[in-house]
Amino acid sequence: MMKSFYKFVVLLFFSLLIMSCEGFFLSDLDDCGVPDGDNSTCLDECGIPNGSGIEIGKCDCNGNILGCDGVCGSKKVFDICGVCDGKAEFDYNCGCDNVNQIKDCLGECGGSAVIDDCGVCNGDSTICKGCMIQGADNFSTIFTISDSASCYIDFSSIEPILNNNGEVIAHAFIYRQLLREQIIGQIAVFDPGFAPIDSSDYLFRFQTYGSGQYDFWGGANVVPSFPHSEFETNIPDTSILPDISHYNMPDTLQTIVDLWNCSERVISVGNVKNRMGHTSFNGTEYVGPTLIQVGEIAMTSSKGPNRMGIVKPDVSAAGDISLASGSFSWLNNPANHGNMDEGGLHVRNGGTSMASPAVAGIAALYLQKCSKANYNDFKTDLTNNTIIDSFTGSVPNYAYGYGKANALSTVLAKHQSVTIDGPNGICPGGSIDLSFVSGMNPILIQWSNGSNASTIVTTIPNDYTVNLEDDLGCISRSPIHPVSIYSDPVINAGSDLLICPNTQTILNATGTASVYEWTNNVINGEPFYPSSGIYIVTGTNTSGCSSQDSLSIEFLSTLPVSYNESITTIGVNQNAFNVSPGDPLGGVYSGNGIIGTSFHPALAGVGLHYVTYSYTDGNGCIASDSSAIEVYEDASINNQEDKEWLIYPNPTSNELFIEVYTPVEISIQDMTGRIVFTDYTSTPKITHLKNLKSGIYVLSLLAIGSNQEKTFRIIKN
Repeated sequence: MMKSFYKFVVLLFFSLLIMSCEGFFLSDLDDCGVPDGDNSTCLDECGIPNGSGIEIGKCDCNGNILGCDGVCGSKKVFDICGVCDGKAEFDYNCGCDNVNQIKDCLGECGGSAVIDDCGVCNGDSTICKGCMIQGADNFSTIFTISDSASCYIDFSSIEPILNNNGEVIAHAFIYRQLLREQIIGQIAVFDPGFAPIDSSDYLFRFQTYGSGQYDFWGGANVVPSFPHSEFETNIPDTSILPDISHYNMPDTLQTIVDLWNCSERVISVGNVKNRMGHTSFNGTEYVGPTLIQVGEIAMTSSKGPNRMGIVKPDVSAAGDISLASGSFSWLNNPANHGNMDEGGLHVRNGGTSMASPAVAGIAALYLQKCSKANYNDFKTDLTNNTIIDSFTGSVPNYAYGYGKANALSTVLAKHQSVTIDGPNGICPGGSIDLSFVSGMNPILIQWSNGSNASTIVTTIPNDYTVNLEDDLGCISRSPIHPVSIYSDPVINAGSDLLICPNTQTILNATGTASVYEWTNNVINGEPFYPSSGIYIVTGTNTSGCSSQDSLSIEFLSTLPVSYNESITTIGVNQNAFNVSPGDPLGGVYSGNGIIGTSFHPALAGVGLHYVTYSYTDGNGCIASDSSAIEVYEDASINNQEDKEWLIYPNPTSNELFIEVYTPVEISIQDMTGRIVFTDYTSTPKITHLKNLKSGIYVLSLLAIGSNQEKTFRIIKN
């Protein structure tokens, strides 16, 4: 950018000279600073004048990046199992055909092999069993190592070491000025705070293998005043002390031998390359060693096993080329800008100094979740939930341990699903029950309202959660279960009713409810015959809240109605007669055989019949009374088998044959008493009924002269 500016100034100066020397001539500069140029002299690879070319990290001029398939602009990426364009979302199925399987410590999908207490895959927890040094910071200057023991000790004075026979088998320099001390399980570990120890200058460790057998390793710089020769010279011959046969000179395997790695409680972390490089604060590009790919174990990462042959490291984590926080004094020093990120807030670092804190952070999260868990719980879940990819290969191994540390999977290993069961609202004035659903059997229950019960009853709207704690102190929390106040439905039963007795009615409540329920077995919206009284309706909405409303039903007063028929029996072939009047007058008669105010025995037929007299008052209310008439068989001319008068067929669809031998007057009435057909004949004839509607009719034959009448009930199809 500055070079372009200087070019522009120089060209502008010469342009002014040209203008001053030649009068009014002025050349135009192109984007490359060339007078009357065509912008071609400074084009970058993307064709932009004075451009910077393809962006760092991009693969073309369009800003695309290289996909995992090596194609520029491809959207394919590595899945969590390291497969390009793979579909794996979780690491537990990497290398396994069944996504529900996980690999055991032997790398077998769905296998059952686990790490034993000694850190051995599929071991029997016996290789590391040994003694516990009680009060190890104040032990006697002369002591005996048990024949069956396996102990790891650092000393701070020259002390004789005796076997069970009282024989001096070695001397040790005991260093008592401890900076840190741990006595853990069956191992006593003392860290005097020496400088980092490697295989070529190992301090020392004393170990027995039962029956007095031992190995003893050392280095020249335990303490400057303590010579290396004490560990290498004046060693008894095996003919004198056969147990000395296990002595080894300083380590030649280049194994991980720092005294902390002798403890089963220490988690050793390998260093994995985190990124290729970064842009620094001063604009420079830092690129790390290209021999190691991102995700591959770094060249600076020590490999196992430890001196006991136990797999080390335990896991690996991102370390090399990591950007982390730094002190303000360091960040504000311009001399450090090349080692900072482009934002100037983070420092480039690397090695196990970055990988180990990452695992320590996982441990902090794990122990925060499970406050009563011990080192073995964490180590087990850490090593059982690692990421296995193409770099790690089959695990465990001496480079990646049991794989790459996976913070989420490790913490979730102790997570139990917890949900809250219950309504999401409270009806006004009501309460609800909330309980939790989980597969765990908690030893402690803590609701957000302070309750420790399995089920809580609340009347208060709020966001509710519940924490469950198991015997390891692992806390699993439910999602938020919101509880609000529901609204009661608005209910309208309707207006009070004043109706006629024995009148069908319908009760139809309205409002915001979804279900309406009436008292007295009344169904909303369906007709029924009510009794007088109060009817209550309960409306319930979709939230389960309910409201009530009511109405009353009363009956109008009606006039008393009476009807007593004077003729109670009559032959079926007898003539029709006018029924007795009902009280009050003006009512309507109904029943079998009734046409208008007349009762027709033949129409009613043989049997007991009830004639009803109904009266409608001024309110439209109907009252009624009934009287019985019995119709019996007789031998009169009304028998249809009488040879004088016959009709057939009956029922008929059209033609009705009337057979008479005396002059008769023919009339046909419908059931309302209306005459719909009349005729006269003295001889048999066919009467056509095609103009009549289907139904029941009364046919009357009246003999002229004698006034003898015969009636028939005719059915027209």
